[in-house]
Amino acid sequence: MLRIVLIISLLQATLAFAQPRASAYDPNLVFNPLLNFMPSTPYRSAAGKPGPAYWQNRADYDISCELIPNKNKVTGEVTIKYSNNSPDELRFIWLQLDQNKFNIDSKGSRNTPLDAGRYGLPGFKGGYNLKDIIVKNTKNATMLESSFIDDTRMQIILKEPLKSKESLSISMKFEFDIPSNGA
Repeated sequence: MLRIVLIISLLQATLAFAQPRASAYDPNLVFNPLLNFMPSTPYRSAAGKPGPAYWQNRADYDISCELIPNKNKVTGEVTIKYSNNSPDELRFIWLQLDQNKFNIDSKGSRNTPLDAGRYGLPGFKGGYNLKDIIVKNTKNATMLESSFIDDTRMQIILKEPLKSKESLSISMKFEFDIPSNGA
């Protein structure tokens, strides 16, 4: 009996002086996006909702196009009214050209190779053909300095910055071949 008491006493003494081992698990790091929201700003609340100074630019499209079924082609014209609602001046505008994914040189074609038979048209060359690009401000002054296309993006560089609360119009003619198996 004395041995049992002595063993229990030694265990209690050992446990009393034992240092707890630090755990490598930190629940705050694992669930950080759910526990620690960003502080609120005038533009967004801590929960991500629009705040009192929230803004969003606007683009209104007027599109007129024609489908030419026997040529698997779409032709048309577009006018975009672009409104800068941000507090910043914009020196350029980006446009997304998703149809350019079907261009053999696009980054997207690396994921889905555009061999001659893939879209059912031998020698198929997809992507937009754009022409007559005109950019004007509300005073009808020409705003287009230059433009360039990089894959599925087009950057329109303006002669003068588009100021906050101003708008401009972008118009152009376009055409593209339709892949026979669709987009």
